[in-house]
Amino acid sequence: MVLFSARMMPKRRRAMGTQTKISHLLKDQGYKNVLATDENHAGGVSPVKHGQPYTWDYNNGVIVVYDESGEPWIRQNQFTVWEQGTFRRELEPQLRRGAYVPHSNDGGHYVHEVLPTL
Repeated sequence: MVLFSARMMPKRRRAMGTQTKISHLLKDQGYKNVLATDENHAGGVSPVKHGQPYTWDYNNGVIVVYDESGEPWIRQNQFTVWEQGTFRRELEPQLRRGAYVPHSNDGGHYVHEVLPTL
């Protein structure tokens, strides 16, 4: 599960020792920011809110990473074995697991129908 890797960062962002924000790396890896999107759940509809920065988790085929400002970024949880190894080696030490996973209890509607259009 590769969320981001220093080796995969565009050279323009690595120049002069600058540190790349997690949000930029997540965008480069196909994650979508879902802050303030409407989430359908058993209790009705509510907007997705900020979460604890530098956390991640997955549920029902959706993975979420909360960036440096606590904004949620999601992606469908379909990763190659290589991506999973890279995630465990390079990203997991920087993040804590145990985040709320938005859009993971709607039967896949948001991930399959809405995310591809963003």
